[in-house]
Amino acid sequence: GSATPSLESLYNAKNQRYTFLTLKKRVGDSKFPALKLIDLRHKKLEAGLSRELLQAIDQHLQQKKQVMLFLNRRGFAPRIMCRYCGWTPVCEQCDLPFVLHKQIKKLCCHHCSAMKPVMKQCPRCQFSELWEIGYGTEKLETILQKYFPDKTILRIDRDSTRKKGSFDELFSKVHSGEADILVGTQMLAKGHHFPALTLVAIVDADHGLYSPDFHALERLGQLLVQVAGRAGREMHEGEVYIQTFYPSHPKLRLLLEKGYDEFADLLLLERKKTFLPPFQHLVLLRAESKKPREALEFLKTVSQLMKTENDQKLKLFGPFSSAVEKRAGYYRAEWWIQSPHRKTLHLFLEKLVSTLSEIKIPHHIRWSLDVDPGETY
Repeated sequence: GSATPSLESLYNAKNQRYTFLTLKKRVGDSKFPALKLIDLRHKKLEAGLSRELLQAIDQHLQQKKQVMLFLNRRGFAPRIMCRYCGWTPVCEQCDLPFVLHKQIKKLCCHHCSAMKPVMKQCPRCQFSELWEIGYGTEKLETILQKYFPDKTILRIDRDSTRKKGSFDELFSKVHSGEADILVGTQMLAKGHHFPALTLVAIVDADHGLYSPDFHALERLGQLLVQVAGRAGREMHEGEVYIQTFYPSHPKLRLLLEKGYDEFADLLLLERKKTFLPPFQHLVLLRAESKKPREALEFLKTVSQLMKTENDQKLKLFGPFSSAVEKRAGYYRAEWWIQSPHRKTLHLFLEKLVSTLSEIKIPHHIRWSLDVDPGETY
């Protein structure tokens, strides 16, 4: 069961393929937490924290309760930049900015795991002042230590739980009451029960509002509801503070005011109008190569060969470069194949696989078929 089922599961339940069971209240006598939206526009922030949020944290800590801050962004800062010439260190394998991890004194790529030492000056102009732009869980932890020096702050993310047994050790500190403030990523979002936790703060609710992946809004809604569900799970009333630069975003307002069910219904309606899953079946033919444009040209050749196999029940989009074109040294491209009929799609895919096995493909081109993909970038 889930408080935030996928749109595919809801669609199947509405069409009586699944049995739909509803829990109308929380376990025990606990109440749903009160939600408060914080408009971040025109406000001074420190590592993404507003004055209202800092005051709320202090209030709950004075009542001897626990606080959780959620930010789905590891590291200290998402990028650094030379203040003089604007240079930014970029991963050569992914063409994306390195993330600053101050604790280990490294620049890390979160896509291919490449690492390099933090430089003391700009290699382009030799200027010694490098700006740390943005914030991650590591920076959040540092700022909270400044405001609440006498409190125990635990950061729970992939970096702090790498060592064997570290995850269990951190969570035992939470349950024993030793921890006052938790800072974490998606690892804290679901399935945990913290009896003394009464305040949950979502530091940045805007991630996912404007993403090229059509799954992004669904995932954002699920994440916000799951994280909010950690607050006030016992007899103590809980509060959830949600920080955003887009307080009037219609889907965010709908989620907070009407709940996940109506939010999901609207997303399903949009998926239906745009012929996206679960109303249409989707397959991605992906290709990648270490040579620029080679994967894209390969897919264009395949699409031309398959032109005669297409019928009116299939919709073909592309080929085009992936939203994140370069990852781990490979240039990526994709071809979208859609159909409302699974059988039609299967017949086309059989012919496509047969064609791919017959043509000569350079050994350095890798291809894969992703049926009903979980992500499209």
